Amino acid sequence: MRKLIPAVLVIMMIAGNAYGAAFETAPMTLGGTLLKTLIRMQFTDAQKHEIARVLKQHQTDFQPVISALQAARADLRKALGAPHPDREVVLSAYRRVAAAGEQLTMLFTDLIAQLRQILTPDQQRILDNGQNLLNQAITRRDRARRSLLKEWITLHAE
Repeated sequence: MRKLIPAVLVIMMIAGNAYGAAFETAPMTLGGTLLKTLIRMQFTDAQKHEIARVLKQHQTDFQPVISALQAARADLRKALGAPHPDREVVLSAYRRVAAAGEQLTMLFTDLIAQLRQILTPDQQRILDNGQNLLNQAITRRDRARRSLLKEWITLHAE
């Protein structure tokens, strides 16, 4: 179980990268939701072995795409941070982020489909519930950030 939890955490972080904003990825362990979910799933030894096999099979596919996404995001940050951002350079960098994100999303989709086949129906429900809880936590965090920004704008715009 000690080796499985970090592997699944990596998968969930990859998911965050795939669905995250162009500049920032939501932490995928908000309030310990992911860890609690994994513990509740109670994998058998056979499931642990099969999950590890699937993860190892996909490991080499993910790394170049993750590297491309990180590089594209760095280029986008650089383009946006220029003293006089060039719209075409920003757009081009954003398109590279989107393309790498799309590629990562498809890899992740394939991986999750394989992993779900290993899970029992109860484990799949636990996983779905954990994902819902995580999404709710991310939404609350994002709303709080927007609220603080709105408050700052209101305070200083007058």
